[in-house]
Amino acid sequence: MVRKHKQGRKPVYCSAKCRKEMAARNLNRGKALITAALGWYSAPRGSETYREAFREMNAILQRFREQDRNAGRPSPEIAAAKALEDGFRYLDRCKA
Repeated sequence: MVRKHKQGRKPVYCSAKCRKEMAARNLNRGKALITAALGWYSAPRGSETYREAFREMNAILQRFREQDRNAGRPSPEIAAAKALEDGFRYLDRCKA
């Protein structure tokens, strides 16, 4: 993968098609995770909601990882490492 411009992020996807597929997959997966993640984050530590939301979140993530393996997709660790190495953070892109 080659940069299109001197400045900017390193390419993460092998093609525009892969990028669109990954974006759609991430959108759907985010919808599945957000309720459990916010419930876990917001609940008092040690409460039943905290424990159950954490279990649910991990079960969802495990299923996503199995789906990726079965589809022959690369490890999500690779995409995360590329984004972190590049200094590309979500909060940096949010408006204050």
